Formats: sequence, structure tokens, C-alpha cells
Amino acid sequence: MVSCMTSGEKALEAIRARPPDLMVLDLMLPGINGLEVAKALKHDPGTRDIPIVMLTAKGEEADIVAGLELGADDYVTKPFSPRILAARVKAVLRRKSADSSDVS
Repeated sequence: MVSCMTSGEKALEAIRARPPDLMVLDLMLPGINGLEVAKALKHDPGTRDIPIVMLTAKGEEADIVAGLELGADDYVTKPFSPRILAARVKAVLRRKSADSSDVS
């Protein structure tokens, strides 16, 4: 299932109500921006393990480093190839699955 939210506040509310397997997050959201959303999720024990792929037009080195340091599992800049995005999402989900298997 895919859900789309129109603001950072709505994203946080939806994720806390029903945590997704993975989140594709834009940094330039109305209200709470994507970096703040990521920060909030990574500080919450109930959501900190949700993988985040940041998808954004902000492609400066400082933006990428900030996103990854806040806990993003990958960072894709616009314009982007949908096939590459899909491959990166699958790779992040594979890593998450492998990490879950290691804990067992």
C-alpha cells in the first residue's frame, strides 16, 4: 500500500498511526520540513527503525550529508529515474530484511 501526505505534520500523524515498511521523504514539505520529519521519526522508539529514502531537489553536498546524518538510508536527487528510485527502494528493503534476519 502507498500513502501520500501533503505536509510534514500529516506525514508524522499517519506514520505514528500506521508505521510503513519504508518512507520516501521530500525535504521541501509545507509545515514541518522533511529534515524535521526525519529527525522526529528517528528520535521516536516506535518509528526509529523505519527506513527513509530522501527524494528531493536539494542536491548540495551539505543537504545530502545532513539527510544521511539524520538517519536517511539513501538520498536521491531530482530529477531522478523512476527505475533507479525503485531499485534503491528495493535495496533498502533488502538491507532491512537482512538486518531483521540477523537479530533472530
